[in-house]
Amino acid sequence: MTSGPEFPFSSDSVLSETSGDKQHALQLKPQQLLDRLPVTVWQANDQGQIISLSARWQLITGHAPIESLGEAFWNAVLLEDRDLSFQQWTNACQQQQPFVLHLHLCSIKGKPDPFLIQGVAGWVRCSQRML
Repeated sequence: MTSGPEFPFSSDSVLSETSGDKQHALQLKPQQLLDRLPVTVWQANDQGQIISLSARWQLITGHAPIESLGEAFWNAVLLEDRDLSFQQWTNACQQQQPFVLHLHLCSIKGKPDPFLIQGVAGWVRCSQRML
């Protein structure tokens, strides 16, 4: 078994091309890099429980990342989307396959917005709000 999931983002995708920014990126911890991405990113275990969320999660849903860990993450997913999304996600993670989900994330006010969710086993990114 490997030591963990391969980190799917490079510092080049987070910071500009200047050598000073690259040097600074090398000094950042992985969570700090994730928090600088223009998308929300989370890490899940094989059971689909969230173990890490980037700071942008709170901007999208209004839910604090610390309050969305474990199974609590699924409270932000529209009820009608939960079962199918969870099944597709866990199947892809168990098979070590990339996946794409279309689901609705609900803000704390209850308003559902459609999102495109892309991921590889363990790492997920919510790349865009779908119009």
